Amino acid sequence: MRTFVAVVLAVCFTESSGADDAKKELDRLQGDWEIVRAEAGGKEIPIEQVRDKEYTLKGDELIPSKSPKDPGKLDLKPEKKPAWLDLTDRDKKTMPGIYRVEGDRWEICLGDVGGTRPTEFKTTAESKTYLMVLQRKKK
Repeated sequence: MRTFVAVVLAVCFTESSGADDAKKELDRLQGDWEIVRAEAGGKEIPIEQVRDKEYTLKGDELIPSKSPKDPGKLDLKPEKKPAWLDLTDRDKKTMPGIYRVEGDRWEICLGDVGGTRPTEFKTTAESKTYLMVLQRKKK
C-alpha cells in the first residue's frame, strides 16, 4: 500500500511540476518576436519571402502581426529534451515541434500537420519540417 501511495504522489507531483514549468516558460516568452531565419526542405528561405515575419505571444496564443485574427495556440512541454512545442491552428490542426531559447533568440522546428515531431533543429529535403529562428523585438 505504501508503494502505491508513493507512486501516486510521485505522478501527481510530476504532472503539476510540468504544468508549472510550462507556465513559467510561457511567461518568459511573452512579447513581440520577429523571424530572422527560416528553413524548409533543407534550404534556407529568403526572409523577404516569409509571409508573416512578426509575431506576438500573448498568453498561450502566438499571434501573427499580419493576421491577428488567426492566432495559433501553443502547448509547451519544457521538461522534455529537447523541449516540445505543439502549435494548433484555429481549425484544430496541430503541428508537433521542438524549441529552444537562448537569451532573446527562440528557435522552433515544426513537423507537418499530423506528422512526427522533429528530433533535431534542422530540415532536410526528405523531411516535412520547418525551422524558424525568432529574435525578441526591442521595445
